[in-house]
Amino acid sequence: MKKLNCIQIVFVCILTQTTAFSQIADIGKLLSGGASDGEKLIGAYISPYANALGSNLAAGWYNTAKPHKLGGFDLTLTVNTCFIPTADKTFNPNELGLDGTSSSSTSPTAAGSKNNTATMSYDLKPSLTGDEINYNLPQGTGLSFVPAPMIKAGVGFIKKTEIMGRYLPNVKIGKNGSLGMWGVGLKHDLMQYFGPADKIPVFNMSFMYAYTQLKNSTEMNITPDLLGAKDLSSVGTFDNQRMGLTIGSHTLNILISADLPVVTFYGGAGLLITNTNLFLYGNYPQPTISGTEMVVYDANVLKDPINIKIKNSSGSVLAPRLNAGIRFKMGIITLHFDYTKADYSIASAGLGISFR
Repeated sequence: MKKLNCIQIVFVCILTQTTAFSQIADIGKLLSGGASDGEKLIGAYISPYANALGSNLAAGWYNTAKPHKLGGFDLTLTVNTCFIPTADKTFNPNELGLDGTSSSSTSPTAAGSKNNTATMSYDLKPSLTGDEINYNLPQGTGLSFVPAPMIKAGVGFIKKTEIMGRYLPNVKIGKNGSLGMWGVGLKHDLMQYFGPADKIPVFNMSFMYAYTQLKNSTEMNITPDLLGAKDLSSVGTFDNQRMGLTIGSHTLNILISADLPVVTFYGGAGLLITNTNLFLYGNYPQPTISGTEMVVYDANVLKDPINIKIKNSSGSVLAPRLNAGIRFKMGIITLHFDYTKADYSIASAGLGISFR
């Protein structure tokens, strides 16, 4: 029997201190009321962290509006920390259209408190008493921010264009997980199209676009006995279970900067478009009542039960963003700090080397 840490599974891709997060209720219990309710509950619980991670993927792409000269390059490590808004630290189970009954109109999301969770109840045989499944929804972690390190490389190309990239090969995380990430982007100088304005010293303006994709996969083991049920099914196995998370993050921005010899002031305004999907693959037990026992039959085994497209709290995948920062350059060493104002705001700090 294997306990499941949802935060570790879904956000191990943050590559930071996920082991500090507290253990939460087993995700298999959220499927006890069926795939439909499980999908809604898992989506509501996880979405703040998934949205925060998607926002982090769009950050750390630039610290100046000036593209590298042909052959110039940089290698920069940036740590982005996304802050989850207060409104997304709780959710109302009664607004999800569930088949089950919630004991409260408020329960924490993954970013919420460790207390005051709601209890879900499912009456499996309405004509009888005592034939119910009851379980507590997961506690929050008490952590309302998501840190994520990002390494970016950039190289100067023709036409005052800079090509940028990120890459993390598919690597194993712990005993049961794997993670891979890649990203591409470009930064193109706009001042060259404004005639004499291109000669203005210090001031630079450019367009940038970048796309990052992250995939995480983690093996799971949700068995009937874990849910307190007897296995009367003939599916043969519950060991083919896997959770998958795929995030695709687009960002488009107009950048400006004042590039002085030692210090650069920079900013950007644009859009973030994030597509996030969460999957559960494999066979999952869904208990029912037979006589006085809780059991799992073939008809109650859920196959590939979850396919969630996660949106932000406004119900959209698109959000505006506004960014401002400062960079210090000492020889080839750069140090930068910036803040991005958005639905999920981000503070960033980075260190790199840069050859123009």
